[in-house]
Amino acid sequence: MRFALIDDHKMVREGFKRLIELSEDHHVIFESDCYEHAVNEFSKHQRIDIAIIDISLSNRNGIELLKFCSSNFSETKCIVVSMYDSNPYVCNAMDAGAWGYVSKRSAADELLEGINSIIKGKIYLSLDVLNKLNTNKNDIGTAELQQLTARELTILPLLAKGLNAKNISQVLGIMPKTAHVHRASINRKLGVSNHFELLKIALNTGLVNIDELTK
Repeated sequence: MRFALIDDHKMVREGFKRLIELSEDHHVIFESDCYEHAVNEFSKHQRIDIAIIDISLSNRNGIELLKFCSSNFSETKCIVVSMYDSNPYVCNAMDAGAWGYVSKRSAADELLEGINSIIKGKIYLSLDVLNKLNTNKNDIGTAELQQLTARELTILPLLAKGLNAKNISQVLGIMPKTAHVHRASINRKLGVSNHFELLKIALNTGLVNIDELTK
């Protein structure tokens, strides 16, 4: 796996590099401390599998870099590692295309877990981020869930846990196309547009517990 590290603190990058390269098939291809240098480096390299990005950079912020990667290098999966581990930072990062969000306070313990999760195609939020998310209620409650069919109520927590349509079809014994249709219906009825918003609803209404997301 080929990695990029974008953080404006050299010591942080060095620590992350040592952690990542504990696995013999993980290699840090380039490091950057600012938006402009990172953009140039991305353009030089044919493939970066995973980018570790901080929100706070020395010039433009990490959200802008996430948007750049999503638009130009969609095959690269990005994980934000930041001291800013609550909303609106988390929500903005996920909306900009991040696959994961890890607090710097817990990066030593959870960064590798996050990397392994997104390699498997799953969204990852570190435990402290999830705890803050769970106490930050939104306007969606159990009344809104009454719009959903029984099948959609079964599928919603699976989506929240990061399963895609193919995974859900295997779990429930339905066609992937049918799972796609149900997902679109859930999003429309609940007025959401991304996984992060679904996850908030699932946590806030008790359809998913934090413990289920950290196993």
